[in-house]
Amino acid sequence: MEEEGNERARLQSLEEQQGQQHLREMEEENERARLQSLEKQQGQQHFRELEEENEQHCLQAQKDQKHPLHHRETEELQERRALEMLEDDKKERCREIEEQKEQQCPHPLEAEEEKQQVESIEKEPEHVSVFGVEEQLNFSQTPEAREHQLFTALQEEKERELQQALEEARQQRLRALEEGKGPEDLQALEESQRQRFQALSEDLQRLIALQDQIERERLQALREEKKQQQFPKSLEVQKEEERPIAVEAELEEQSRLEQLGALEAALEQERLLVAQEEERLRAEQEEQRRAEEAERDLALFRLKLFARCFVNYCLK
Repeated sequence: MEEEGNERARLQSLEEQQGQQHLREMEEENERARLQSLEKQQGQQHFRELEEENEQHCLQAQKDQKHPLHHRETEELQERRALEMLEDDKKERCREIEEQKEQQCPHPLEAEEEKQQVESIEKEPEHVSVFGVEEQLNFSQTPEAREHQLFTALQEEKERELQQALEEARQQRLRALEEGKGPEDLQALEESQRQRFQALSEDLQRLIALQDQIERERLQALREEKKQQQFPKSLEVQKEEERPIAVEAELEEQSRLEQLGALEAALEQERLLVAQEEERLRAEQEEQRRAEEAERDLALFRLKLFARCFVNYCLK
């Protein structure tokens, strides 16, 4: 029975294989008939071209499937070559335009060199270092603009130093209180911090005063120059012309004084916060000291009571 079943399965598989082979043969015959009709319609030469093109497509598809990286690299290489060709074309056009300009201008090389020298001089930065602040000033700016830029950078630097000093002073005081330093150490630390704050404040005030003095001298020079260039005017007209300049100078001075006042208020507020923190730490230390004394007195009382009880027990 088993052999018959195996034989039947083998015959069935052979029939299926023969059927599939028959189907493939029929498909091939149909394809050949279609190709023959195509040859008759378009001619033998055109058919060969189509066949070669199909073979090339098949080979390219096989190569792409086997070597996708190579195909991608080929595409990138083609794109790079196209970009290089565009770049070369652009350079060629620029060269032609330059040649046309050179033909039109009498001395193109000298004019171009002079133009490049002027541009390099205008773009050359000047490094200025004052009070540890380094700024790059451009020659294309006016002297007043460069001066204002420098003073602004210096003022911002001094304000940053003052804020940093405030934060460092606060951290040092808290660290000293945590370490349990005495009043003398705290007083010496506060004195050194006060001297540093005073020095920074004096530097900032000197900087603001110097800027104000330069602004006043510049305004005075502008007024004198204006008086010399213009026709003589009445005193009232001169006062009317000088009033906006004076008001602007007063407003600038008032804004600087307000900034300085705000910094002093922040410093005072920081001092108050530090003092409150010191008071809190002192209260905590005092409370801890009292608790330790109470524990020590309680332990001594228990020891005395135990000794008294032991003596009474021995006497009995």
